[in-house]
Amino acid sequence: MSQPIVRRSKNWQFSHAAAAMGAFWEKVESRRMERIRQLFVAGTRAIVAPAPASSGAGGSLRPSF
Repeated sequence: MSQPIVRRSKNWQFSHAAAAMGAFWEKVESRRMERIRQLFVAGTRAIVAPAPASSGAGGSLRPSF
């Protein structure tokens, strides 16, 4: 008769562990995505920042001959 209680306890332990692992990996993934976003923003800023300084007179995209 005590078998189902032990089984329920084991099932609860596994589901609790699975939930904890899921939360851990979700946190790891969110940190990884934040780092990727920061690298992307920094790279974009590095590319865009020199553009206005090197464009010469005005903000036109047409070449100046």
